[in-house]
Amino acid sequence: MSETKKRLIVNKKKVTLPKFNTASDCKVGLRRDILEELGVPEPAVLDVYGGPGVMWEKAYGKTKNYVGVDERLYLDQRAMVKCDNVDFLRAAELDNFDVFDLDAAGVLSRRKTPS
Repeated sequence: MSETKKRLIVNKKKVTLPKFNTASDCKVGLRRDILEELGVPEPAVLDVYGGPGVMWEKAYGKTKNYVGVDERLYLDQRAMVKCDNVDFLRAAELDNFDVFDLDAAGVLSRRKTPS
C-alpha cells in the first residue's frame, strides 16, 4: 500500500495533504507487540476502521483471519464489510475475534460536518 502524499491546488496555491495514517510505524509496532503478547498462533482480527488496509498489510501480515469494516469498500484480498462500524459491532458475533483494532485515525477528516 503506497502512502504517497496527495497534492492539490487551492486558491492557486499548491497544498500537500498529510498521509492517511501519519504515525503508522508506531502503530504497526504496537500491534505487533500486542500480537506477540497475546500468543495466539493465528489470531482473528476485527478492524472496525479498516481503511485502505495499511494495518492489515504491515501489522497483521495480510492474515486471512482479518475482517475490516469501513464506510468505503476497498477491493483487495482481505475480507471487508462496507457499513457503519457501530452497526456492525451491534450485529456481529464478537466472540469469533481475538483482537479488536479500534483505532479511528482519519475519521475526523472524513466526518461530515453537521449543517
